[in-house]
Amino acid sequence: GFSNGNAQYYNLSTHTKWGDFVLSYWYGKNFINPMGGDLFSGVSRWQNYKEENRKLIMLRWMKNIYWDDNIAFTLRAEPYYDLNRELLEYSFTICVNYWIGR
Repeated sequence: GFSNGNAQYYNLSTHTKWGDFVLSYWYGKNFINPMGGDLFSGVSRWQNYKEENRKLIMLRWMKNIYWDDNIAFTLRAEPYYDLNRELLEYSFTICVNYWIGR
């Protein structure tokens, strides 16, 4: 395992009529996050893989679509580029948000 790990996470965001955009840079050195997102950790939970210096660039797009006053759908697309492995991957998400007594 690692000891004395640290990480830096920089974000630049903007809100437009097409949705919210966030450009991010992640750098983790000897970083382990047992309770956080697997993407950011330098040690895999599922494979025998370790990466001392993890560097990622991400572009996130989010858009809320309101059904009525109490229900909204959040659409999200998030491609990211792993600078060490020269690998482009992505995720897509649809969330349903419901507010009681709003």
